[in-house]
Amino acid sequence: MSNPAAREPEDEVAKLSRRLQRERKTRLAAEQIAETGLRELYEKQQQLQVLEKIAAAANQTASVEDALEFAIATICQYTGWMVGHAYVCEQEGPGTRLYPSSIWYLAKPERLQAFRDLTEKAELEFGVGLPGRVLATGTPAWIVDVSEDDNFPRAQVARLAGIRAGFAFPVLVGSDVTAVLEFFTDKAVEPNEPLLRLMSQIGTQLGRCVERDRAESRLKKREEALAGAKEAAEAARDAAERARADAETARADVDRTREVLQTVLDNMSDGIALLDRDLHLRFINRKLMEFPAIHARSGLPRRFDVRPIALPSRAWRFRSRR
Repeated sequence: MSNPAAREPEDEVAKLSRRLQRERKTRLAAEQIAETGLRELYEKQQQLQVLEKIAAAANQTASVEDALEFAIATICQYTGWMVGHAYVCEQEGPGTRLYPSSIWYLAKPERLQAFRDLTEKAELEFGVGLPGRVLATGTPAWIVDVSEDDNFPRAQVARLAGIRAGFAFPVLVGSDVTAVLEFFTDKAVEPNEPLLRLMSQIGTQLGRCVERDRAESRLKKREEALAGAKEAAEAARDAAERARADAETARADVDRTREVLQTVLDNMSDGIALLDRDLHLRFINRKLMEFPAIHARSGLPRRFDVRPIALPSRAWRFRSRR
């Protein structure tokens, strides 16, 4: 028979051992939770820094192209992915086609040159390829291995360049896709939802940059139109003033010509009468007024009147008898 007194210390040791194991497990679990929390906190801090850097650049850069280039470089450096590129829509409002740009980040330019050359020739329709899917849905998309994807037209060249996984996200103005940024790595990578959520936030920030640029462009066009209208109005006013001055000069010339002609006709020794095309009497000179038959009539024009639509066409000369 066992001695109960001898078993008590053994039971106490077993209890202490089990308690110690529980405490050790609890401590390890707590350390793991703390480590996971710290890792997540660090990741969130890194993501926040990336977002702040890109937002600041979008507000400070001189053009949308500069903002996109900075964003692509920053994202590639953050993720460690080797390729970044921007596809753009060339119209405002909902787009149905994407055009390759010259905005790139290439960690290994020589190795990726063939992929770049093909991409810069590849315009993508709505829903075609990785960027085309993003254009169609307005949301980020991820491909684990582009070389095995049926809807990736550049798959063969990508395979030769060592490209595997890829993701893309839209740059949105409201609900309209204005650009699609695509990124690639040389490893097959499963979708990273936190990363895609970050990319969506970046796309929104860049969209505000595009919206501001468009607003500035519209304002500039209106200012140019107003300046052009002002210049046209000033030119029209100047032309009207010159025309008025020319008319006054022409009128003065006509008046001087009329006075000279009347003086010449009045000093002629013969009587002169001027008639218009309709044979209406327009003028008689002083000598003709001396004829008794004419002098007795009243209302005859004594001032020479020349009008553009009624130039004198006939003249009669009357000689007085001596």
